[in-house]
Amino acid sequence: MKFLVIMRRACVPRDGEVSPETLRKRARDVRKLVTNGKILWSSIFVSGGGAYVVDVDNAEELSFAIRKNPTFKYCTVEIEPIVDTANALDHAANLIENARAPK
Repeated sequence: MKFLVIMRRACVPRDGEVSPETLRKRARDVRKLVTNGKILWSSIFVSGGGAYVVDVDNAEELSFAIRKNPTFKYCTVEIEPIVDTANALDHAANLIENARAPK
């Protein structure tokens, strides 16, 4: 299942709280997750924070994708399940048609 993960606030820790090496390791981890198809999209907000879309199979993978970020504890995190737009619209149309059908 796919989730949009939004990291709010300035997710930049104060000096000494997260090392450059930790941030570089996270960058390598993100690249690997992109290569493996687990992160479909990711961006950092210029104003602070960022967002990414993950494709995970279970709650453990979702938790790992979020909590593995070394800036996690400095941010407010929002998680939204997301689905394909065209399929969701077709599904909504079917629900409306079925609700209107005579019983």
